[in-house]
Amino acid sequence: MRRARGSQQVVAAAVAARAGAVVTVVSQGVMAVLVCVVVFGGAQLQAHEDQRCRDMASAVGCEGGG
Repeated sequence: MRRARGSQQVVAAAVAARAGAVVTVVSQGVMAVLVCVVVFGGAQLQAHEDQRCRDMASAVGCEGGG
């Protein structure tokens, strides 16, 4: 099964809103927010790790480190 992207969930919520399906609107809206949180949170975590490895290349988890 293909995973829905945040933009697809926003579209699904809009379609459900036109149809008057309140529960679907809410659930798709919540899922869209969660997808955004995970994507942006992951990007922030990766940026933090990249900065840590630039500051000290021998840090645990860095390429070429200990």
